[in-house]
Amino acid sequence: MLKEPVARIGWSGRRAVDESIAHLREGAEIVLELPLAVHHALVARLRPGAASRESEPLEVSDGPEILDAVADIAGLEDIARLRDCLKGTDWRVTVASPHPRLIVRHR
Repeated sequence: MLKEPVARIGWSGRRAVDESIAHLREGAEIVLELPLAVHHALVARLRPGAASRESEPLEVSDGPEILDAVADIAGLEDIARLRDCLKGTDWRVTVASPHPRLIVRHR
C-alpha cells in the first residue's frame, strides 16, 4: 500500500491548486484528492488500452510531466499550473485511483 503524505487537499479547482502550490513551495509533500468522476479518464490517458480493466486500481508514478495527461481532462485544466510549479524540480508525482488523487513527494 502506498504511504501518503499528511497534507491532504480536496479538489476545489483553482483554489486547491493554489493551496497545493503553497504547500510545495514550503517543501511539504501533498495529496490532492480529485473528483471521483475522473477515474475513467485517468485510466484512459495513463493506461491506454486498459478500458476493459478500468475498475482496477491505477497507480502510475513519474516526474511532473505526468501531470500533462491529467491537465488534459475536462475540469482539471488548472493542474497545468501545478505542473509548471514542479518543472525542473526533484519531485515525484503518483496518480492513483479508483479514489483519484495526485501524490507529490520528494524523490
